[in-house]
Amino acid sequence: MRTTVRNVALVIAILAIVIAIALFIMLINRSNQLPTSTPNSPTEANSTPSLMPLALTPTVGPQLLHADFEQSGAIIGRLYDGDWSTKVVDGNGLLVVSSAPNGGPGNLPSIDFGSGAWTDYVTNFRFKVTECNPTGFFGCMVIITFRNEPEQAYVLEINAKSGEVRLEFGGRGGWIAINKGITDRYLDLSQGTWHDVLLTANRDVISASIDGKEAIAVTDDRLKSGAIAFIVGASTTAEFDDLNIWSIP
Repeated sequence: MRTTVRNVALVIAILAIVIAIALFIMLINRSNQLPTSTPNSPTEANSTPSLMPLALTPTVGPQLLHADFEQSGAIIGRLYDGDWSTKVVDGNGLLVVSSAPNGGPGNLPSIDFGSGAWTDYVTNFRFKVTECNPTGFFGCMVIITFRNEPEQAYVLEINAKSGEVRLEFGGRGGWIAINKGITDRYLDLSQGTWHDVLLTANRDVISASIDGKEAIAVTDDRLKSGAIAFIVGASTTAEFDDLNIWSIP
């Protein structure tokens, strides 16, 4: 009788061990199948906006400005010279500017965005040059000035005709090509085609890419803060869309 009881107890103990092992294996398999989440994942509430090309940018902070120009006649920014307007094409709002053939230094069309207190930021926008005359002053060029101070700024020049991209520093006293002979780039740009620009000013590092291709990558610490502006060359008509600017913490 004692032997029978002992055997039953042994069988029950073995069964309990087998069941425990089986449950443990099931828990491991289920944990491996659960979705994982990492900081800044696009599914999280604090993720970077979907318009931002994450692979090309530093970690960004709050959005400083967003302008999609969807409302006809509504232009965000301070306008100088030129013929500025908005239009809607296939339900999409665009900012349009045309410059006079006789435009020159001091009277090219420009639009300013932001504050002189802006320091480090990432700018993303699209542009298209629809008409231009390369013989005009800065003809066929879209120019982005950033970290603008009263008398000087950084200037990114994009020639939609030749594909040349240059970065300069200066102001009323003259301009210096920062990337001349080092990272001058001729990209495969074309008139009448939309191009995506990503410009970053992060401490002393300045970089720019166009259509996902690196165009500028330099270090320069002469200017620390300032707003941003779009300028177009003489005899040039250009369109802009989806302007987004984020701060860099």
